[in-house]
Amino acid sequence: MCRDYGRMRSRLWYWTQLLTMVLRSIMNSLYWRMEMVKNDFKMALRNIHRQKVFAFINILGLSVGIACCLMIFLFVRDELSFEKFHTNSKRIHRTIIDEFVDGTWEHNAGSPDLLGPALVDEYPEFVSCVRLFNPPWIDKWTVAKGKKYFYEQNLFFADPAIFEVFTFPLVRGNPDTALQDPNSLVITEKIAQKYFGAEDPMGKILTIQDAVEVKITGIAKDVPPNTHFRFDFLSSFDSMPYKWAMNTWRTQQFYTYVLLDKEYSQDQLDAKLSAFTKKHFGKQTNMALRLQPIGDIHLHSQHFNQDLARNNSDIAYVYIFSTIAAFILAIACINFMNLSTARSAKRAREVGMRKVMGAYRRQLIKQFMGESFFFTLLATVLSLILVLLFLPKLNSLTGKSIALTLGNVQFLGGSLAAIILIVGFFSGSYPAFFLSRFQPINTLKNDFSTGKKGILFRGTLVFLQFTVTIGLIIGTFIVHSQIQYCLNKNLGFEKESVVILPMRSGSLTAQYGSFKNELRQNASVLNAAGSSTVPGQSVGSRGMFPEGNLWYPRNSIFVDYDFIPTLGIEIIAGRNFSRDHPTDMEDAYIVNEAAVKSFGWDQPIGKKIIWAGDKNKKGHVVGVIRDFHYASFHEKIAPLVLHMSTGVSSYLSIRLQGNNIFKSMSWLKTKWKEFYPGHPFDYFFLDEGFNKLYKSEEKMGTLFRFFTVLGLIISCLGLYGLSSYLLEQRTKEIGIRKVLGASMPRILFTVSKEFLRWVVLANVVAWPVIYFAMKQWLANFAYRISIPFLSFLLSAFIVVTVALLTIGYQCIKTALTNPVDSLRYE
Repeated sequence: MCRDYGRMRSRLWYWTQLLTMVLRSIMNSLYWRMEMVKNDFKMALRNIHRQKVFAFINILGLSVGIACCLMIFLFVRDELSFEKFHTNSKRIHRTIIDEFVDGTWEHNAGSPDLLGPALVDEYPEFVSCVRLFNPPWIDKWTVAKGKKYFYEQNLFFADPAIFEVFTFPLVRGNPDTALQDPNSLVITEKIAQKYFGAEDPMGKILTIQDAVEVKITGIAKDVPPNTHFRFDFLSSFDSMPYKWAMNTWRTQQFYTYVLLDKEYSQDQLDAKLSAFTKKHFGKQTNMALRLQPIGDIHLHSQHFNQDLARNNSDIAYVYIFSTIAAFILAIACINFMNLSTARSAKRAREVGMRKVMGAYRRQLIKQFMGESFFFTLLATVLSLILVLLFLPKLNSLTGKSIALTLGNVQFLGGSLAAIILIVGFFSGSYPAFFLSRFQPINTLKNDFSTGKKGILFRGTLVFLQFTVTIGLIIGTFIVHSQIQYCLNKNLGFEKESVVILPMRSGSLTAQYGSFKNELRQNASVLNAAGSSTVPGQSVGSRGMFPEGNLWYPRNSIFVDYDFIPTLGIEIIAGRNFSRDHPTDMEDAYIVNEAAVKSFGWDQPIGKKIIWAGDKNKKGHVVGVIRDFHYASFHEKIAPLVLHMSTGVSSYLSIRLQGNNIFKSMSWLKTKWKEFYPGHPFDYFFLDEGFNKLYKSEEKMGTLFRFFTVLGLIISCLGLYGLSSYLLEQRTKEIGIRKVLGASMPRILFTVSKEFLRWVVLANVVAWPVIYFAMKQWLANFAYRISIPFLSFLLSAFIVVTVALLTIGYQCIKTALTNPVDSLRYE
């Protein structure tokens, strides 16, 4: 050809032929690959059609497992997303003051107002600081627009640098100057709409606490939910009305945040702060200052005193629910593997025929793995529908507002791809390798048996499923028992039928005495008392010098003469404050048992206490009350000092007759409007307010129950499918047993014992594991239950009963079949 057409044309022809051959080979390969995929797809559909029940169980079990996993992933992702929207999130830290009090370290999120500026002045690493004022002893602020009053929780007094340190963009106003001038105010878009509607809020005047008039100088975008610091109002720091808390190192009424010039290790920061603490705090107490990264606040601030955040969680819950997600997904995968291997005999001849026709083992593995991925894909599509249906329920259980935003959709896309690959591979791996190894001669002669290894494998999978389910059930029982213990234990005071009216501003407290006297004229009002706080709310900590002790902050409550009898607190020594002793207002203190023990007093009556406030008030102990729980059961009852209020109270506690609460509340509302027109009638019942201390645990318990039920359902689906198949395999055996006179209970016992022994073994293994895990969880409570052995027995009873019902239905159905039909089976 080269001689006839020349070298160039010959080479062109050669490469054309080679390229054509390669392309044809590729196209041919792609064609047959697609044909094989189409064939595998058809085989999967035929298997689904022939085995509808098992296909339904497989797909439903996988979809529920994947849906649970996805919802928990969304929950965990939301928990881990807190504070990440700040541009400087890795350089923002909060100051924490640790104090060694009564043998333990207490962690205080509050700090003196002088702390932040001193850090910036003395260390070049500290670029800027922000101080916030919204102390826990103010539950809500009074904000007035003219003569119309509102109660607002998220109001803060802040330094002008807040918009430099945090990322809170303004839609109106200049962030550099918005809080520069005294009596300036920044509000969010939500508040602007609430107070002004379509009216322009810029330059308008609002009044805070009937004391401070502020002018709106900026409007901020609504604060994202994934932050511990959610504000609706930001007023300039110099406008703060409580000047007594400023310019001193002895109060801890502020929250201080610092911006570092770069990232530092914790060891580097601790080394610098040690000298700073000695310089400014002195040696009056064992104290340490440290910095907490802002990203750690949401999940690593359990049991901090005076914490600003109202929506903090616990990193332990992230670990717990991530583990639950993995376990539930594992249970669903186990179901798939179990049912696939159990049904292997049905497909043994198919494998034999394919091998006789020349199929290689790798081709069979590919086919079965393809079916597994197909099942997983169907289950994943169904799981997305379940997520959309149950996401509102998850939000109501957790108090979150998780939505399928673009970020979440991208996250779900990646998660789904990973789940399809992982679940598809692991769910189909054992069936694929197991089925593909069958020998054609045995399968075609129907001489196939899984043998002891198959029984052991299926039993192991059942054991793993129910081990997880039993652990979840026991955990649910223990969490529920601890919550009920917290809600029902004697608190040392009578919390029922007590309504609390917060007295939030000067206009309210001006008529406090007249209003209280008016209430006591009604026969349905048994008693009424004023105080600076009530059980379940934040308790102020003030510096004191008990006789024979050093100065350091102790919990104290301002009360009036009627506080102790109104709440039913028991006096065990001395007397109550009395109007018959006029000096009680300036001279008397009442302490609890924990204070007597902490102060080392054998005879507390008459002991001196100097209270470091109001000109160092000096007085004597006139009474001792029995310890009562004024904080949650997470904390031990701390020393408490009660003393008379020289002014008015922040809370009015009203004990009502319990026979007609609704009528009494209607009367109270009427009287409130008479005395305080324009002020909302805001109240809460003491028992409900105290029970909110366990809101986080109640959410956890609810989620535990939710996922426990789902785990049990998935396990039972697998057990139902597996027992159905095995009973189908033993149809002739059951028929012969009936002919020979076996009773129904005997047949049920014979068939179910194989499963029940694995369920019993699951109990044996799960019990010590969950015992240790729940003991660790209960350690978070200073007052807790002993782990009840009854919860272990109940879980075993529930699991065994459900397993028997699941197996028993199929067993009875098979046993009721006419023996003649059973013996003709196959």
